[in-house]
Amino acid sequence: LAAVRASALGLAKVAEDDTSEDLTSHGRALAGYAEDLSHWCDPRRNPTSYRTCQESAGSAVEGLLTVVLRVQKQEVRVAALAALARLAFGNAANVASIAASESIGKVTSIAFQPVLQFRQQEENLAVLHVVQALAATTPEAPVIGSLIPKVVSLLAGNPDGEGHAACRPVRSMCIEVLCCCAMSPSKRRQVARNLPGPILSSIVASAENETSQTFPMGLLVASLCNFVVPGSVVGQDTSFGRFCQPFWTKMCFFELLGECLNAALTGHEYPSESGIFHRPMKIAFVCKQLALGGYGREIFGCLKGLAALIGRHPGSGEDDAD
Repeated sequence: LAAVRASALGLAKVAEDDTSEDLTSHGRALAGYAEDLSHWCDPRRNPTSYRTCQESAGSAVEGLLTVVLRVQKQEVRVAALAALARLAFGNAANVASIAASESIGKVTSIAFQPVLQFRQQEENLAVLHVVQALAATTPEAPVIGSLIPKVVSLLAGNPDGEGHAACRPVRSMCIEVLCCCAMSPSKRRQVARNLPGPILSSIVASAENETSQTFPMGLLVASLCNFVVPGSVVGQDTSFGRFCQPFWTKMCFFELLGECLNAALTGHEYPSESGIFHRPMKIAFVCKQLALGGYGREIFGCLKGLAALIGRHPGSGEDDAD
């Protein structure tokens, strides 16, 4: 913990400096602090004590945000963003600090500027990792609601025609962000409103051809299965579930959903080697929406996992996956 505390202290001092001085000359030291925090707060590299390290590093949040805004070197900013994402992973206190910061709006806006150079997408991806961490834990944060239309636009492929379209990893992370929002009772409707038929068709077709995007896209649609796709012909309203039924069938979605729930219950990532750890109650929430949408028979393979989850949380009322 000594290295974590030292790095957090160094970054906290940066946040205390209110001179707005350019910090580029201190870039190497600041990147070192950020990389130390990323290492020790990474559940893969430090599985036994990363949570303790996250708690000790909480005081670095404002300093890391300051580094992103006041250092000119992209590699230093990316290191700071990576550290923020590690601090936020499954840690409600750190997520609350990030969401409450006056700097978070300026930081997240980086990901939605026109892409004029390919290397810029590395920073966009790092920002989206932070946004995803926020959306997974505090989707009701004001900054998340303001970003949903921008995330859809980025995913849809730069409809304004300015700059380059998003690369595959950025598009994948956009789907992850929208999926987290779609699993939130407070944001589901907003996500659905921003996915009219033409855009939905485009991103589903793209996800069909990208292994890393297929299951997250299926999960996103499942979370919204009861809503009518915006722009449907009056009298022929089409739900998200019906709209994407061929996509689900082609990818064997319901079988994969059962595997995902089992992985979530045992604390494993899913898909394998994806780095994505699903919360069991979130997957249960998706199952609930599918059952309400008339897909009870299809989620039969999830029943054993759902029963195990009920055994863990009898009458807890956790989340909204009742």
